[in-house]
Amino acid sequence: MEREVAEEFRSRLDEYGITLDSASLETLEAESARAGYLVHRVAQGPITLFSIPRVTPGTVARVAGYRHPLVLAHRIGTAAMESLRQAGISFIDRAGNAHIEMDGLLIDVRGRRQQSPSPVGGGVKGANLFSVKRSQVVMALLAWPWLAKAPIRALAEAAGVSVGQAYETTAVLADYGYLDLESRRILRGRLLLDSWAAAYPTALGAPSRFAGFHGDLRRPLEPVDLVYVSGESAATDRLRGIQSLTAYATGDRTRLALANRWVATGDRNVHVGRVFWRNPEGEPPSLRVLPAPAPLIYADLLASGDPRQREVALEIREAADGLRQL
Repeated sequence: MEREVAEEFRSRLDEYGITLDSASLETLEAESARAGYLVHRVAQGPITLFSIPRVTPGTVARVAGYRHPLVLAHRIGTAAMESLRQAGISFIDRAGNAHIEMDGLLIDVRGRRQQSPSPVGGGVKGANLFSVKRSQVVMALLAWPWLAKAPIRALAEAAGVSVGQAYETTAVLADYGYLDLESRRILRGRLLLDSWAAAYPTALGAPSRFAGFHGDLRRPLEPVDLVYVSGESAATDRLRGIQSLTAYATGDRTRLALANRWVATGDRNVHVGRVFWRNPEGEPPSLRVLPAPAPLIYADLLASGDPRQREVALEIREAADGLRQL
């Protein structure tokens, strides 16, 4: 759990006169449990802390067998709150809605709403939505929007991040008003795409994340392992006179350069990043060169600074099935 999120939960608990002893929220991973000790002037005793990304009907069955479970969640829907109450499961969300019952202690707070910050800057206590790891999660959601309704582990695998990082990103997305955690639906998808693409050159697409080479772009690409092409290299049907190659390699980039006779001198017209994602829908096993996910192609075209590529980026934004449906 990220520090600012842990501090927010501590602040909510402190508001109700509760402290947690011998339990570090910062190291509590999403979808995990940890023993802790609750202290209040009315009651105190051992509890089992749960960090649950999304409270679902299965949450009750999962945690009901533990001693004094306390569920920490970003946001809990009204129906889910009622199910937890009826099962005698304590909970608190980041807005401060809570039901905590233990040995004569009863705290029941309802109807509080999490304030949604502006989508431009800020976030929860200044959280950066477009840091590298969070950008990977956003890219996965933009490429495969159905992942918003999938288990958090599936989103984490597709984005190439830990379950905890995926969970924290969905929480920040909700705070920016880009994700409804109750319906598990992306909101304002076009604005999210454009905001993510605008931040791309300084985070996920920073030059330091790519190996640069010079090569003859007239030669067909020789893949050593699976390679994804992006930018203008993925838009040859719309652009003529390709001047650069942007690729993402699953294997060793030096081996890829040797196989294609690229050199690390001269005009660097070949830029090779590392594949961080995993297509949740799978890839054709017979193909070794594939287009990168549509959001990456869009972002790489915009980041080029070339007016021709920017024009094609806007065309792809309107034509690509996934991007058009955002």
